[in-house]
Amino acid sequence: MVYTPIPKGTQNWDEPVNDAFTAQDTRITDLESRTQGQTYYFLVAASNAPDQVKAKADYVCDGLADQIEIQSAVDAAFAQGGGIVQLTAGFFSTSFPITLHPAVTLRGAHGDQIFNPDQLTSGSRIAPDPSFTGGAVIVLLGQTAG
Repeated sequence: MVYTPIPKGTQNWDEPVNDAFTAQDTRITDLESRTQGQTYYFLVAASNAPDQVKAKADYVCDGLADQIEIQSAVDAAFAQGGGIVQLTAGFFSTSFPITLHPAVTLRGAHGDQIFNPDQLTSGSRIAPDPSFTGGAVIVLLGQTAG
């Protein structure tokens, strides 16, 4: 939204202000409707995920430049109007940032809170590899930029 000052002495000055607020409210309502109640998932499997998990995944990483598969899932969810990209437990190596669009949630598996060697569950871990180029592993786009 671009702000244009209303010239001094303008009659019915409230009308352009109300129009701007209405337009902004419409964009926010649209974004909220796309982020709440989404049930569509894209599953991204880590390279070290079990074979039965990889067989059900939409995208399977190979352990090198995994941001390509993750970004593909994020872009696919965004193309659907929003959704959830679920990472399996495991390690994801990145060499370039992942750009997360508005209305897309990136979720990983969480590990155990209490260490019990017989029941240890690992979480999802995204880490830059030595060749990483960029300022952050995940770049979040706001509603305006997205």
